[in-house]
Amino acid sequence: MLMPIMGNLSYVLYALVSMFGAFLVMKQSMSVGNIASFLQYTRTISRPITMVSNQLNTLFAALAGAERIFNILDEEVETDSGDVMLVKDDAGKKSSCWKVPKEGNGYEYVPLKGFITFKDVDFG
Repeated sequence: MLMPIMGNLSYVLYALVSMFGAFLVMKQSMSVGNIASFLQYTRTISRPITMVSNQLNTLFAALAGAERIFNILDEEVETDSGDVMLVKDDAGKKSSCWKVPKEGNGYEYVPLKGFITFKDVDFG
């Protein structure tokens, strides 16, 4: 946010110095060469300030990204709910079940509940 403000501020400063310089040239208080060199000095002074504001802007963006990454890293570890598998029941009918590991060596098959339907969805 600092970069656009400082960039625009340097352009406004350049325009103000140009207008004031034109006024002084018309009053013959200063030559055009002096105004040109003064305009160059204003650019020389404003360029490092603009660069520092650009670097600060990048630093703030990096800090915001780091905060998001640290928030993800601080999340609680999810428990392993197993894998979804097709399992035949006693009647031979296939149904989707969670294959959840038990303490020990075995697995427990927990039937999936709910039904997901995609309506008016376009994947293209």
